Amino acid sequence: MPYVARLSSVRHSRNRFSLAEFELPPLQDPRDSWERAFSSSTAYGGYHFSSTGAGPRDLIDKPFDQDLEFPEGGRRAWLVVLGSWCGLFSSLGLMNTMGVFQEYILMHQLKHLDAATVGWIFSLYAFCTFGGGLFVGPLFDNYGPRWLVLAGSVLVVLSMDLIGSCIGEWPLYFIVG
Repeated sequence: MPYVARLSSVRHSRNRFSLAEFELPPLQDPRDSWERAFSSSTAYGGYHFSSTGAGPRDLIDKPFDQDLEFPEGGRRAWLVVLGSWCGLFSSLGLMNTMGVFQEYILMHQLKHLDAATVGWIFSLYAFCTFGGGLFVGPLFDNYGPRWLVLAGSVLVVLSMDLIGSCIGEWPLYFIVG
């Protein structure tokens, strides 16, 4: 049975109720230790810190986005957003419907096999989809998304078309996986 603390054993610390037998020290601002480390006049990273002038706290407290403006991309930027949404919708939508494909194949094409054996086909598909990112990522970086999206789209359409003509387990491994 798990240990349950009694209300009388709960002691009140400064900030909140605690069941612990120890207390953590209060949080300190890390910029204070920075100021102590560079309290004398020190050149660091192209900046000159002095204890009397503009110190590191002034540099840290200055908002970086004060003069930063993001341009509106217009129609082309929103088309990129739409294309990204369509790609994610179709790929993750297909990934989420693999259970329906498995059930259909289990009832029609592979009736003689159990669900665990047929499940390996679609687990291989999931592994190849997510694990393939290790190999596709550098290709994406070097050549961009156009040819990868084209090749992936053709392969997905072909595999969905050929699933209906498969009557054995091993052809499904090659077509789906």
